Amino acid sequence: MNEDQPCNTEPCREPEPVQKARGILIESLDYGFKVKVGCQNFAVESLNKLLINIEAYLNDPLETEKKWNSDKSLL
Repeated sequence: MNEDQPCNTEPCREPEPVQKARGILIESLDYGFKVKVGCQNFAVESLNKLLINIEAYLNDPLETEKKWNSDKSLL
């Protein structure tokens, strides 16, 4: 290896989203839900929001993860 050049010239980037849904764990809280998708944890305030976001994720995991990675927002 040439010591004058770095071993990796590409910038770091977010991990690529997967096309298959990751494991989902839902825990009921006194107010809302704690949801774990893969290694990400979320707080969701209502059953309606939970169902909308879980349905969107299961229908299109790739697009939902891309949206989350770009602006950290849920539906």
